[in-house]
Amino acid sequence: MSRTTHRVVHITPYMPPVVGGISTYVSGLTTALANHGVEVIVLTREGGEGPGVMVGPRRIPEFIRWCRRNLRTMRPAAVHAHGHWYCLAGALSATRRPIVHPLVFTVHSFPVFRSRIRARLFRKLVDRADRVTFVSGKSRQKFERVFQLPRQWEVIYPGVRARLPSSQQRSGITPRRESSFRVSAISLLSWPEKVDGIRLLLDAVAELSKEIPDVELSIVGDGEYRAELEMQVARLGIENNVRFLGILPNPDAVLAQSDVLCHVSFKDSFAQVVLEALSHGVPVVLNEGVLDEIQLLAPETGITSTASDSHAVKLALANLAANSEQRKKLGILGKEFVEKTFSWSQQVERFLSIYKLD
Repeated sequence: MSRTTHRVVHITPYMPPVVGGISTYVSGLTTALANHGVEVIVLTREGGEGPGVMVGPRRIPEFIRWCRRNLRTMRPAAVHAHGHWYCLAGALSATRRPIVHPLVFTVHSFPVFRSRIRARLFRKLVDRADRVTFVSGKSRQKFERVFQLPRQWEVIYPGVRARLPSSQQRSGITPRRESSFRVSAISLLSWPEKVDGIRLLLDAVAELSKEIPDVELSIVGDGEYRAELEMQVARLGIENNVRFLGILPNPDAVLAQSDVLCHVSFKDSFAQVVLEALSHGVPVVLNEGVLDEIQLLAPETGITSTASDSHAVKLALANLAANSEQRKKLGILGKEFVEKTFSWSQQVERFLSIYKLD
């Protein structure tokens, strides 16, 4: 496309430094759009304010009204809402008409509602979008089973972008010891299904530490369950093996210094952190069911899938700890695979078409 500037507004629940799939997805996509000459404004409920990013009220009704006011003032060429129902509601008027066309809504994780009434209201909101996109075939299938597919939809996978590692000072981690085996995990510690995965990982690290005393687990992320997880670490006696790094502006340095990323979760439509790790040449261990996409289950992806129990995760980590050549090979395969198959430079073209900016 030409370098003519168009303004596109994204409405999202999270932006960095809040970690998670949505914030990573939106920040990657908006950067790719900016590289194509698109002026991008992000309206977010949580995250850090900065150039092109505005942080609104935390209370959902106030956030919705705040988004509506800004859209009427900005008059963008397109609006893209992400993930949560209230982001989509913020792009609609009080009479549920899109304030701006085209209106795009991306389903990031499968929504769970406590009542059928709320589920029906959500489905009616989705019908107001001009185009609905899904981050994976898995999320599309779940949506179809419960809600039926909207009229205009497509699956657009997340992308990854090359980034230079942050300094060790900014990452908050110490220089590695040659004998250590470094495992990293990146997760928002606010969702029970994700926290259950961290609990399982801590049990696996406790078991592994009996064989590899120098195993180090660095957990990037924060949330209301952190104190509970820190208590589990103390109860397991692995305080010297586990570090909670909290929210980092950029977790790249943690990934770059890791021997393996371990992602154990029971709530993911598409674990984008897996792509981020592979783009750094870091092999990945994850539990079965996290990624159901066929192209990510092939042996050349650098991914090791294991059962969802602590002993199985421990065995997978122990195998990689004992074989540095295998880790290196998996890292090379994973990096080549991601660069070939997943990149924002490819995916952004599809969004430019949806926004009618191509």
